[in-house]
Amino acid sequence: MKQLSLRILLTVVVSIDNVNASIKRVRSRDPMAYAATAGASSIATTAYYDVVIIGGGWAGITAANTLLSKGKTNFTLLEARNYLGGRAITSFAFGSDIPVDLGCSWVHGIKSNPIQDLVAKYNVGYKQATYTEAVYFANSTRLSDTDVDSLYTTYWGDDYSNTNVFMGYQAGKQSSTNVDQSMQTTANGYISVKQMNVLQTREFNWLADTNIVQDYAADLSELSTWWWDSDLELSGGDTFLGVVGGGYSTVINKYAFNITSYAKLNTTVTNVDYSSTSVGMNVGMLW
Repeated sequence: MKQLSLRILLTVVVSIDNVNASIKRVRSRDPMAYAATAGASSIATTAYYDVVIIGGGWAGITAANTLLSKGKTNFTLLEARNYLGGRAITSFAFGSDIPVDLGCSWVHGIKSNPIQDLVAKYNVGYKQATYTEAVYFANSTRLSDTDVDSLYTTYWGDDYSNTNVFMGYQAGKQSSTNVDQSMQTTANGYISVKQMNVLQTREFNWLADTNIVQDYAADLSELSTWWWDSDLELSGGDTFLGVVGGGYSTVINKYAFNITSYAKLNTTVTNVDYSSTSVGMNVGMLW
């Protein structure tokens, strides 16, 4: 099999003093040649790489680590933000012993979970999750645990063959509808079939919010009835990293330790050009 040799031409335009720089491609035998860009306070430099990774989140860092593990070093990683990790970022504004995760904060399903494996490898603090529920009405009256269990039994359930409960009802819609619809439409249909009054509808909406909306971080109107539950889940319970010695940034910083020298932060990709034998890429970089 013939192998394709690909070189990536990366033109970096650096804007000094936050002046918007015009982009100019500089071609030179010297990959580090610099040229002034007319009409703007900026300089441009061209470099050649075998691989350019766009984005420094989990996927980008993993790609960089994989390249290093294969002995490949002629690459760079471009990240628009001023840190690596993407959604995985922790604030220590309240003190080094009070990590507050601003993005992801849980590891869901710790058995055979590569994230939890890294947490253990780097000795990052975490706490095993235990779940309890306390449900209150707007007038501060608490719904008893028995009543909460009754709501689950009456409206939710986990029997996908029982169309009297919502999980079975939506499963029926998944298999019987010719046109996909939102989970909100499916939920409205179930509410209508069950002829719920105002209070019952409020209770059902709480179940939907607790079990679907919060789990998938999306409103029912944004979720597909056909596909919302097509993902696989890992077992073993959940862990929470927002404890002393924890935080997702703690994991990321250790995971990305070996590739930080290959990363260019505050660097936004503005154009990718596939028109020639090499791939050209323009990026903007603020100082």
